Amino acid sequence: MSEIYFHMLSKNELNSSLINIKNLTSLLLSTPAILLLLLACSDDDPQPGCYQDSGLDIIETINNARGTIRGPENELCAESFLIEPDEKVERRPLGSFFPCNLSEEFQVNDARVIFSGYVYEGINDGDQCADFFEITEIRPID
Repeated sequence: MSEIYFHMLSKNELNSSLINIKNLTSLLLSTPAILLLLLACSDDDPQPGCYQDSGLDIIETINNARGTIRGPENELCAESFLIEPDEKVERRPLGSFFPCNLSEEFQVNDARVIFSGYVYEGINDGDQCADFFEITEIRPID
């Protein structure tokens, strides 16, 4: 004959168990919300603001580069302002940036600047005079 034993929980043990279950339930329910909040606030991926209609992807991020603004009379893109970086990079053979959002205050030929932003993939039509670029930060060199 088997015997079955029932353990009677005291009032304190019962309350303690209920509190632990409530805490565990609360933790399990809030964990996805906390993870979602942390992931939503992540700034790891760039958020493009230019060239959206063309469907171009960001291929590189530039941070605090030095360069010179070249006015519309430049030899590469005759009707546009460009940023010509001080350091030429082999993987960007065009060598200059065509900014989609250069503010009027920086549209000054030969102005020296420090700039950051996103380089976009090119269009392989042979008619591109500079790399597509979106400025995220720009300031004059003192």
